[in-house]
Amino acid sequence: MSTLDTLLSKFNNDVRINKSFKLWTSDVVTEFINQAYFQVQKDGNFDWSQNQASAVLSFSNNEADVPSDFITVNLVKAGDVTLERGDKLEMVDRNIDLTAVGSPSKYYLYGGKIGLDKVPNSTVTIYYRKQLPDLTSVVNSELPARFDKAIVKYAAYLGFSTYLPNDQRGELRLRDYEMQINTVSNYQIDDSSVTFNYSR
Repeated sequence: MSTLDTLLSKFNNDVRINKSFKLWTSDVVTEFINQAYFQVQKDGNFDWSQNQASAVLSFSNNEADVPSDFITVNLVKAGDVTLERGDKLEMVDRNIDLTAVGSPSKYYLYGGKIGLDKVPNSTVTIYYRKQLPDLTSVVNSELPARFDKAIVKYAAYLGFSTYLPNDQRGELRLRDYEMQINTVSNYQIDDSSVTFNYSR
């Protein structure tokens, strides 16, 4: 759960040519770190324990906004009932009355909203994977410190690949990142159920 300043310092220790931010400013490095922070979450399919969340949704009709940090849904419950995944266009095509009030049995995702096959008459709770907020001077990393090296290595890769694309140190940092992310994955995720994607 490191601070941004800690990660900036670790970045400059890793990328020795950036001591005292001589090559890249702290704002530029902060952007690299936040991109790397997102990449670590993405390469874990947002399935790290820190990416798990739940929220009670408010419905005035059959649709509600998903939370602002929403990535993907794990489970939707209306009262004690677990809802099945459905499709809005299929419901519309079948002329289902989406204005009827009652106990929903299906949910759908459409246009940035979550919808139900009925206007719910019970509490609706969504369990979902979320994106962690960007790091700032007052927002620390929510990932344990063991993730720091992976964050720093990917941030360094971004720096080299963006500004010094022919420098082999970029590819070395990417290989280091891949090794680090596979190492930390063993703490919280069953590797057999996760596919890691390294998007540059």
